[in-house]
Amino acid sequence: MYLDAITRHWRVFMTEAGFPEAADAKITNTAKLTGLAGGCLLEFEKDGRRYHLYDLPCGAPSGILELHRLDEGYEPASLAAVFGLGEARAAALGDAVGAFLRRHYDGMQTAVDAGRGLAHAKARIRAVRLARWRPAD
Repeated sequence: MYLDAITRHWRVFMTEAGFPEAADAKITNTAKLTGLAGGCLLEFEKDGRRYHLYDLPCGAPSGILELHRLDEGYEPASLAAVFGLGEARAAALGDAVGAFLRRHYDGMQTAVDAGRGLAHAKARIRAVRLARWRPAD
């Protein structure tokens, strides 16, 4: 129920923010990253692929966005490539994503312990989420 609700909020938010190309992404997981001063994870599906977006700290104006495709390689991805945007528009989308996460941070129902560092937390998240979902290709 939570994921359906947050996906509906995402669609409305992205449409109103002027990003219809992002509005059709489906939120498949969110998590607070405890031990990382407000860091969070947004997992979403777009065009049959899943991605992990890390926001450190979550939704802060100067937050750092890190995006990975959920697959065996866990390679970095870019908002520009995933959503088919130019770099300036992708940067604006990153700001919108940060605003969305800031708005919904307190409602995130899952937390991952990142007290041993971001790399350790990302490896655990990737392993658990990949075991539960396999890429289409």
